[in-house]
Amino acid sequence: MKTQGGAKAFLLIGTLLLAMVRLSPFVFSVISLIVNSEPVFDYLMTAELGFVAIIALLFLMVGTFLAKGPFMLFVVSSVVSVVSLVILMLLSDPPMFLAVSVLILYNLSLVSLLLHGVLSLK
Repeated sequence: MKTQGGAKAFLLIGTLLLAMVRLSPFVFSVISLIVNSEPVFDYLMTAELGFVAIIALLFLMVGTFLAKGPFMLFVVSSVVSVVSLVILMLLSDPPMFLAVSVLILYNLSLVSLLLHGVLSLK
């Protein structure tokens, strides 16, 4: 797929924002290790930064449509990501298995969206 300048900029911003969301728990765990001498890994941080993921999703959507790229991976991943994020936000005191399953589904959809962004930039 040949990407033009505007499409490439949208794809790059969306991919970088998604990478930031995915790497933030690890970065803050290292910072916590340096400051407090014990690592604290917040596995819910990707869901807490869901608004950044939604913004990245919008950038990827515009970039994908401008580049006329492969839509199937993007559409499936984005729908799963948004639906699982909404489910995570709406559930109050869910069973542990359901919460963990939806969180894993959300993180896997973010990884597939990140993969879509990287592959679209090539």
